[in-house]
Amino acid sequence: MRISRIFALVATAAIGCAVQFGPGDYADVQRSERPDAGTDASSGDAHTGDENNGDDASTGDEDGRPKQHLFVYAAERDTEDDTDDPHTSDVWLATIDDSGEAKDWQRLQQGVFPGAFTTWSVDKGRVFVMTGEFVQHAPLGPSGLGGFWQVTRPVRPPAPGFSVLVGARLFTFEVEREDGRIWISQFVAEEGAFIPVVPPSMTVPFPMPWMRTVTYKDFVYFIDGNGPEPPNRVYVARVDPTVGIGPLTETERLADPAGLSTPHVLSATLCGVEFAPGQGRLIYASQQLVVTSAIDEETGMLGPWERAPMLPGRLTDAGCVFYGGHVHLLGGLGASSRTDRILRARFGPDGKLSEWEISKERLPMPRSHIFAFVY
Repeated sequence: MRISRIFALVATAAIGCAVQFGPGDYADVQRSERPDAGTDASSGDAHTGDENNGDDASTGDEDGRPKQHLFVYAAERDTEDDTDDPHTSDVWLATIDDSGEAKDWQRLQQGVFPGAFTTWSVDKGRVFVMTGEFVQHAPLGPSGLGGFWQVTRPVRPPAPGFSVLVGARLFTFEVEREDGRIWISQFVAEEGAFIPVVPPSMTVPFPMPWMRTVTYKDFVYFIDGNGPEPPNRVYVARVDPTVGIGPLTETERLADPAGLSTPHVLSATLCGVEFAPGQGRLIYASQQLVVTSAIDEETGMLGPWERAPMLPGRLTDAGCVFYGGHVHLLGGLGASSRTDRILRARFGPDGKLSEWEISKERLPMPRSHIFAFVY
């Protein structure tokens, strides 16, 4: 889509040049002692997984197939007292072995901005992480980052909004009014920056001040988490390369099918996974409640939410990723502290999750507010 010359000049001035960061003088953080988590999901009643269960994982180089790598970005840590900064930007890489376990952890260059990220994505061998108004990005190499983190500041709308990265596109929604615009920027590798694309008459259909978002393939899900008793309405839209993003359509409301609790999405773990070819599930996990919903691959519409086995203890803000035939919850915040434990469960052919088990491997350190992906 063409951009007017005046707008392009303004946008270029607002973006400025991309900034590149080298490894710097990051302090060497030693592995901390694993905490006694009490009734957290990081300890207790879950049983240890069988190392032979992960038969879907790729094997190593010895049989000619490429290794799979697990990339983990963690933003929050425990502190000794109130004067310590809980924010971090740790980046780790592990190799997934034949049993489906993540092993041989190595520490990569930390992200530039410590603290909670708002959205992230991977596209064409590059990882993007948005923190505040800035997007940091770096190329992926065969064994970690293929270059330094670089930083760009996309053009922001004049009204308050929230952003969602989908591949190399950044969608920013003006959320406090019904006629708020949807701003779209496309990452241009040659510029090292997001260049604005402004489709005509793209507006949000309703105020969206408390939305959580989760992506699955080219679908974006918006979950209304406003208030102590959130309505938990769910909307889905498809990212379209020609119009930017399609209309938001309401789908199955997030709920506990047993009616025993009200899901709260603001600190929950949310993810969409393809557990078998052409079979996807949206997953919600918070405290001990886990519910999943089948995704229609054609429309993105959700099926009824179904209860999965409870987590072995309280857990929020964990990472979520699928590999080795299991969905994994990485780290997170338990009842008393953050954890380095990795929980996993296997999807059956009917899309139902097995009981949760504790992986033999752990994160290098206890962390929460995590994203992860396999490549």
